[in-house]
Amino acid sequence: VVFHLIEEYESEDDGYTYIEEDGKYGLIDTKGALKLDTIYDYIDRFENGYAKIVFERKEGFINTKGEIVIPMQFDIVEPFSEGLAVVANFMMRDSYYNYGYTKDQIDSLGKEVEKLHEQFGDDFNKIIKHPTFREYEDAQMQEPSEELMHGYIDEKGEVKIDFQFDGAEAF
Repeated sequence: VVFHLIEEYESEDDGYTYIEEDGKYGLIDTKGALKLDTIYDYIDRFENGYAKIVFERKEGFINTKGEIVIPMQFDIVEPFSEGLAVVANFMMRDSYYNYGYTKDQIDSLGKEVEKLHEQFGDDFNKIIKHPTFREYEDAQMQEPSEELMHGYIDEKGEVKIDFQFDGAEAF
């Protein structure tokens, strides 16, 4: 097997050299022994004893021994600082519920609006002034969306501050 050394990622500080094979990344030690298979989409530099690794669009951490210490389970991870790392996952927010609508209610309103279109044809002024149409438009604006929510984990991967923030920074 032929590996390509990634010069910009070579680092004597952590005792590893980053390698690339067919667009995937791994690590070898100073003796050339493979420490992390070349299966990862990305491996970051070590910082505070840990390096971010990415596998199939999920992120986690390895330690300086090349061991996976936080499995690839997050959408975004930031470096550890003072024993905590900012992590984030995309989470569905059920906005229908937050605004008092269920999906069934919105679907039902949509059917009512279709009937209004059939009834009034191209006379949109009558359609858009109709209360059902206005309610439907308001409800449609509250569709559920996937939002990135941030929290904090410790060095064991345990959530210390729950995923509740739209953004977060290191301590």
